[in-house]
Amino acid sequence: MNYDVVEFLKNEVESLCDDYKVFENLYGEIQIDDLKAKKGKNTIIHLSTGSVYGIFAIETDDSNEKELFSECNKIASSVTKDKKIYPVYWGKDISPGSRIADHVRPRESTGNAELENINALRGFKLVYGCIYVSKYNEFEKHLHQKYPPLVGTPRRGSKSKFTIIDN
Repeated sequence: MNYDVVEFLKNEVESLCDDYKVFENLYGEIQIDDLKAKKGKNTIIHLSTGSVYGIFAIETDDSNEKELFSECNKIASSVTKDKKIYPVYWGKDISPGSRIADHVRPRESTGNAELENINALRGFKLVYGCIYVSKYNEFEKHLHQKYPPLVGTPRRGSKSKFTIIDN
């Protein structure tokens, strides 16, 4: 059975209270401002929401959790009782697909989890999913606290002055 990360995230939102809202789409407004004759240098994009995503490792016959915990220098708890499914990474972004791909491959230009470099993950099935959710910064922090991941820290990433999340 494949674990559905999106359903996990939606259920977690529902369990919290009405403070969070899951969005089915992304919309916004583009504000083009040309200052000092520099076309496009001050354009601001307003977005309706940001996304929160998770990458999970699912135990298989070839996986070794002790090796994984040792290599990551952390211990994680399974998010289910019936099968060993570990949160590997929690993140937030306005472009989750490209950000998830960045976490797989080592890249110097951006901070990432470099999952390809964690040899013990090769025995696990890796799955991911994301949702667009209001208060996405707070929701990602909640996930880090309730389900500590094997990789990464709950520190805030850099904030863009050109993209504004309205929720």
